[in-house]
Amino acid sequence: MKEIIFEVAQEADGGYTAEALGESIFTQADSWNVLIDGFGNHDPGGGRYNQKKSSWDVIHPGRTWAEKLKPCARTKEEVESSITEFFRAKHGQ
Repeated sequence: MKEIIFEVAQEADGGYTAEALGESIFTQADSWNVLIDGFGNHDPGGGRYNQKKSSWDVIHPGRTWAEKLKPCARTKEEVESSITEFFRAKHGQ
């Protein structure tokens, strides 16, 4: 197994970005983020806060602007459970 090192930086809006150092990562849509919307979202700006909070923001709180959005339809437990079930099904567990 090869080790991959990530550099994580905090953004001005309170969110985080991660970059794999020295590697290119390609997943062909087989990763957890096909289940979790909202990764990479930016502040939608005034007048658009009627949107629901993304699943990403439910399990990764910290983007201050996301707190202005309407609640997500799924709870943190529901989002985490869907990730667990995804990997169980994918890896035959």
